[in-house]
Parts: sequence; C-alpha cells; structure tokens
Amino acid sequence: MSLFKVRCIRYLNRDGRRCSKVEALAPGPDGNPKLRSGYRRVANKSRKWYGQYRGPDGKVRRVPLAADKTAAGQMFAALVRKAELRQANCADPFEEHHRRPLIEHVDEYRRFLEAEGNISEYVVQTCSRIRAVNDRCRFAFITDLAAEKVSEFLHQLRRDPPWPALPPGQESFTPQELIRALNGVRPPRLARLLRREGLAYSGAGNARRYPRATVEALQERVLRGIGIGTSNGYLDALKGFSRWLATKDRTDRDRLASLSRLNASTDVRHERRALEDEELRALLSAAAASGVEVQGMTGWDRCVLYLVAMTTGFRASELASLFPASFDLGADSPTVTVKAAFSKNRRTSVQPLPPDVAAGLNDYLASLPADRAVWPGDWHKDAAEMLRVDLTAAGIPYRDEQGRVLDFHALRGCYVTMLQRSGVHPKLAQELARHSDIRLTMQVYTHLRLHDLAVAVESLPRLLPSPSEARALAATGTEGAGISYLARPGCTMVAHANEVSCDSPRRPERQDGSHRSDASNRNILDLQEDASGSDSVRTDEKKLPGQDSNLDKENQNLLCAVH
Repeated sequence: MSLFKVRCIRYLNRDGRRCSKVEALAPGPDGNPKLRSGYRRVANKSRKWYGQYRGPDGKVRRVPLAADKTAAGQMFAALVRKAELRQANCADPFEEHHRRPLIEHVDEYRRFLEAEGNISEYVVQTCSRIRAVNDRCRFAFITDLAAEKVSEFLHQLRRDPPWPALPPGQESFTPQELIRALNGVRPPRLARLLRREGLAYSGAGNARRYPRATVEALQERVLRGIGIGTSNGYLDALKGFSRWLATKDRTDRDRLASLSRLNASTDVRHERRALEDEELRALLSAAAASGVEVQGMTGWDRCVLYLVAMTTGFRASELASLFPASFDLGADSPTVTVKAAFSKNRRTSVQPLPPDVAAGLNDYLASLPADRAVWPGDWHKDAAEMLRVDLTAAGIPYRDEQGRVLDFHALRGCYVTMLQRSGVHPKLAQELARHSDIRLTMQVYTHLRLHDLAVAVESLPRLLPSPSEARALAATGTEGAGISYLARPGCTMVAHANEVSCDSPRRPERQDGSHRSDASNRNILDLQEDASGSDSVRTDEKKLPGQDSNLDKENQNLLCAVH
C-alpha cells in the first residue's frame, strides 16, 4: 500500500501543441517506431496522487485520488479501511444501494406498488411526484435525501406566483392577452373551466374576447400555488418512498421521518357542499326530463345514475364498473355489489339499497343486456362536466356564495349527510361510507346545517322551570328552589331568557355613574336586600354555603356580587 504520482508521457508537434502518439511516431528503418522530425516527447508527473492497495479479493488496485496530498491521504486511508472491513466481513451493508442512482430505486418502488395491488392512477401519480421532488431538490443518491430541502421545496410550491397587472381601462382581452395575463400559463380545458364557473366570453377562435371580470376571475383561479392538501400529497409520496428504502434494508434509516403533514383544513381549495332534499329531487327531475345526450348517456340514464350515487355513496369509477348482475333486487334486503378490483379499498363492497330505489331499478335493469355495463363508457373520467349540464337545467349553481362546489363526488357527501340527518349512528354511517377512520365520515363528508345542530340541541332535557312552573313555585313560597345556583338574589330564572326578572336593587352609584368601591371593602360580598326581605350578610360574619375557603376572594365577588 502506497501513495504516489504516476509518470505521464505527452507528445508535442512542431508547433508545441499536444498531439497523439500515433501522429508523433513513425516507423523507423528497423521497423520500430521513432519520433518524427520536430516532434517532442515530454515526461511529467501526474497532477493527482494515486493509491495502490490490495483489495479483499487479493488483487492489487491502483486508484486516482486527489491533487492535494493531505486529501489524497485521507481518501486512501478510507479505501484501505473499507477493504479491511470487507475482508473481515464487517463492511457497510448499505454501500451497494447507496452507490446506485436514486432513479433506479424509484423504478423498483413503482414495481413494488404495482405488486401490492394499487390502482395504476395512484402508482403513476405517486412516482411522478417522487421524481419531481428528486429532480428539483437534486437528489441523485439515497444519501442525498434531506428533510430540510424537501420542506423548502414544498414551501416554494405553495407560494402564489406574482400576478401581472392588467392594463388600466382595458375591458376586453384577446386569447394572447389572456395568456400573458396568466403568466404564460394556459389552463387546461379552458373552455370547460369557463362554462363550469359561469364566466362570460364572446366569439370563437382568435376572434374570442374575454371581459376584464373574466380575466380577473381566471387570475384568481389559476395564479395560485398548490394547496396544502396537494402539498401533503407530495409529502406522503416521498415519505412512503423513504420509509420503503429503510424497511427494505436499502439504507440505515428513514431520512424524512421528521417531516409531518400540514393542516389542510386551513387552506381548502375545493370544498364540496351537500344538496338539500329539494335540490336532490330537482336534479333528478331535470335529468329525467332532459332530451340532451351527454357523454353517451340519455337524460333518463343519468337520472338513474344520480339516484344510485345518492343512495349508495359509490364513487364514479365504482358505478362505471356495475353490471346488471351486480344488483340483487329480489332479496329481502336489496343490495348492489362492487367487486374488489374496482373498489378504492380493494375489498368487495356490498351496499344495501332503499326499497323504493330497488323497486324503481327493476324495470330499468330489465331492459339492459346482461353482458354490458349499466353505464358504459368513459364518463367517469369527467363526471363533473356531465353533472354540470343537469345542475344548470335544475337551476342549481355549481359554486355557491361560500365558494363550495358541486361535482359528482359531492353526491357521495350528500349520501353520508342524509344518513346523519336521518339519525343513523355514526359507526353505521362510517361502515356504509366504507371509511377506515370515523373522523373522515364526520368531519369531511357530513355537511350539517346550523338548523340541524339547533334541532339536536333542542332535544336536550329541560333544566329550568317553564314560566308556568315558576309562577306556581312563587305562589307556594318556594320560588327559586333548586335553582338558586343560577339565579342572582332576587332574580327568578325561567326557561325563557326574555322572562328572567330581577327585583334586587343595584349598588348605590356615584354621581358620575360608577359603582362605589374602595380598598377597605374590596373583599366584601354585598348581598342587597331582595324581595323576600333577607338581610345583607358580610363575609366576615357568615360563610356562604359551599364556599371554598381557598377560593380567591376576587373570584367570589364575581360569582356572587350583584352587578
């Protein structure tokens, strides 16, 4: 084992420029190569230091190190130590994986996700997000993964880009001017976005014009950073990959374990709302009466589709997988079944049907071929656009005053909300919604109105006497009995706040309107004479019932003094 510089031979032509050995040498009279006339051979030491050592396989190896001798010595010592550890079977078990490019690990992670039975859309989205973070953060190897860089990258994604200022006074914009106003970004499917949001425009093609209000609304929709929910999606994808590297013994630890999700409820970009019962019926009626065919489905087909979605909570892709045989309408409890291959949780889902819905489906399914899906086609990939047509016909806005939207998945929220309003136990609602966490059922998919909450509160038992009961108590001389802990002296507490009466005189006020108070009587509880004629009591003369001697005197004043 040694550290040295190698001897390097260079050839120079007649002009003193470096040339190849083939150009500098020519065959001599004896057949051996000789330098051409005017060419030179120059011998120099290498710029880098080299190291030579014997590897664990017994072979001698020579490797280039560094131009600095101190750095080269440290690199050489590390190589020798690594060779000795390998020879003693004490080498780093992760070294081979750490030397492989990170993109190879991502490809193997993709195959792992596919083997686990995840749907292709999830696998593609997860791996694309992992590659995007790796590229932007310049992660080339496993050891490059750093939580700080990931956190900063996601923070930059969440920041809103600058808005280009619109020319003052300009009220109409061409398509090219619109693109410039959106920082050169053309939103995908712009025409559909305009229809869905109800934004005005005129003309077609290059002659299309957008009013200023439309451009401003598009700026507000498009020129935004990603939401916290999307940011959490990127983080989940990368953390899952990092956790997989550690569990599969490709590295020594999970390098992103310190990162955590942000609270997505503080930045909801696509909040859905639940329809009222009258709105649900109006939507079904509008679809049934529609003579327009949308995405290959007639109005009646869409009406039945919406009805099943509202009463089962099935997602669009799950509804698209149903065949007539999926419905068991002749049983005592009619059901519809989604196979595990099409269910989100990869489990067979058997959902009960309301009797009236099952009766209405009998005639509809009887006319359909058994070997064809009930609702065939690719409509489930853009179900929101199909629903928008019938929402417009029913006079229901896509986005309400609070910014909440109605897409096809909102029908699933309507289903869970109707279960809750019907008094279904939360645990049963969770099972019917097929949620793994009851918090998802209660917090995200249940849209309770203030009226619903008020009705729930009104069902609590009455704790205060009614006005008639209060008058009866007063007639028998037991006014306030049992409820003195709520009433001030001289006050009668009844069930209705507007009927609370108080005959107790207030403290004498000064001429300036303020209450009399001084340091000498700060701890005194002045109980003024009430309607029953009781005398005032001082705290130093008589202790109040239930009074805690350790209770702060000033808090006692707040509880008992007449204001």
